[in-house]
This record gives sequence, structure tokens and C-alpha cells, in this order.
Amino acid sequence: SLAVGFALETWAGLPVAWWLCVTLLVGFWRLGRAWPVQASVAPHGLILALAVLGLHLQAAGALVFPGVMMTIIVLVPATLALREASSGGRLGPAIVSKPERVSKGTKTPTGGQFAPGEHRDLASLNVFLVKMGVAGGAVALSAASLVTEYYPVLRCRSAMEQARALWKAGPWEAVEQQLLVACEADPFTPLPWELLAELRLQRWLDEPSDASRAAFLEAADGFTGRDPHSHVAWFTRGQWFLRMWSKSLLERDLQSAIEAYQTAVRLYPHRALYHAQLAWTLYVAGQPEAARQQADRAWDLDQQMPHREQKLNRQKIFIVKREGDAKTAGSQGTTDETAEQTVAWLRKLSVKPAAAEARREGAQ
Repeated sequence: SLAVGFALETWAGLPVAWWLCVTLLVGFWRLGRAWPVQASVAPHGLILALAVLGLHLQAAGALVFPGVMMTIIVLVPATLALREASSGGRLGPAIVSKPERVSKGTKTPTGGQFAPGEHRDLASLNVFLVKMGVAGGAVALSAASLVTEYYPVLRCRSAMEQARALWKAGPWEAVEQQLLVACEADPFTPLPWELLAELRLQRWLDEPSDASRAAFLEAADGFTGRDPHSHVAWFTRGQWFLRMWSKSLLERDLQSAIEAYQTAVRLYPHRALYHAQLAWTLYVAGQPEAARQQADRAWDLDQQMPHREQKLNRQKIFIVKREGDAKTAGSQGTTDETAEQTVAWLRKLSVKPAAAEARREGAQ
């Protein structure tokens, strides 16, 4: 269920999975018992593989994906099994195998002497206790992970899927209730707060009121507050306030959009689209010189971009329609004009206030 991104709503299919997994685990366990003894791979080779793989995954930024780390999860116990097999199946007795140590004896904690076989038994007991402690700690850690991490994520995803299903046909109250359940199930993730903010923004656009605005602001703050260093989160917040400004025409909404875009630019200064979006928003706010500077920066970054799909001529500026504007926007807040064309026009802005005002009036 985690692989497909949706939690199981019933336990009906689990017995089949249990029987299949138990059969496979028993088979692999029996094969694994004989393999380390017969293997010709030295532990040093697997250790080297672990080091190389760890370095590679760190450079690729892939250590955050559990599926990519599966090779490491397999190599670690294989390395330990080969190391134990190469030392005769035990880790402790090797340190007391010299005859002179046994013949002379070893003092006990009470001042007596260990018998020749007692030292070996004590070392084996110590190794056994260490193994049992590690195994018990792993079980406790797994149980804690299930309760505090795994189950909350599944419950949150399940509630979000139900909210998406209700979004198309169900009432707004039912959708919001499911999103609130998702927020409560996993209080650390920003994902349900993003959907909740989208929902409440749409409700405010349909019926503007102080109560619906306050509800939207609560969800928007919950979204960015749970992921304050995400440039995508702040860029999304800027889009929200830009849509609010198209309805309210309030200066505070436009200023909130500018501040959100500026935060996104600060967190990801080399994204040309962010500078282009900020440039257009500054232009609408009556700041032509600042808009031209951001447009120049966006143009410079775009010229250095080697990836064709991230060029400005493949993207569009988020432009919303103000009530009474002649220039309309599409359903997603975009026009037929590419971001490159918008930036090229903004770069030609005059720094003279009168000329800039004339251009602005003409665009409106």
C-alpha cells in the first residue's frame, strides 16, 4: 500500500501476502545460512562496496529514498555474516585462543581464577547478550517507528486520497473535514495544509468574507510554517496571494505575494522563472525599476540554463486577470505569452516614472 501511495482500507488481502512472504523468507533464510560459508567474497570487498555506494548516493542526494538504499540494507548484514563466518562462527573466542592465557588462568571479579573452559563460555555469553540487546533494541525501534512514523503517514495519505475523491463531487465541508483529519494524523507534513489552503482560497474567491480569509491565512501559514525552507512552498504562497489580489484589489494582498516571491528567490536564487514572476508582480505593483532589474536577472540566468525544458521559452508567467482588465488569463492563470516574451518586454521598461506609468496603463 505504501508503494502505490494509498493505505489499505481492509485487511482482506493481507493473509495472502503473509503466507507468500513467510514462504519466501523461509526459503531465503535457508539459502542464506549456507551461502556465507561457501562464498568466495571476502568481507573487505563488501566493505569497499559499501563505502563506494555510500559515497555515490551522498553525491546523488539519494540517501533520502528508502528504495534506493535497499542495496545498503542487504550489504550490511551480508558483510557481518561473512565476517563472522571467516572468524569461525564466533566473535569472542578468537581473543582467548592462545594456550598460555588459558593455562595461566584469568582472575575473576571476586579475585578467584577462571577454569580453562570458563573464559570461553563467559566470552560466548557476553557475545550472546550483546546480540540479544541489539536485536531487542531493533525490535523496539521498529515498533516505535510503526507507531510514530509509519501509521501516521498511512492515515494521512488515506485521508488525503478521500479528500481528493470528494473534491470533484462532494460538498466543501466533507472535503475540509477529511483534510483536517489528515492534518491531525500527521502533524509534521505540509501536504494536507497545501490542499486545505487551496480549498479555503477557492471558498473565499466564491464568497469573500473576513472569516473565510482568516481560515485561508491559517492554512497558508500552516503550509509554509511546516516547510519554511522550501522555495516551492513560498512560490505557491505567492500564487495564492496573487489570486486573492485579483479579487480584492487590496495592496496588502499584492504585497504579500511580492514578499512570498522574494522569499522563494532568496531560497532558490538561480531559478529564472522565480525572478521573472517577481519582476511581473513588481511591475503590477508600480515598481518598474525593480521589475526591470529582476527581469534582467531572469534573462541572464536563462542564458546560462543548459536544460531545454527549463528555459523561459518553455514556461509561462502566472498572470491573473484583474476585474475590468482587458488582458484575460487562462484557467491556470497563464496567457499565451511565454515567460521569455514577458521578460523581454519587462527589460525594455523605462525608468522614467511617467513613461512607466503610461506603459502600465497601456498594459492594463
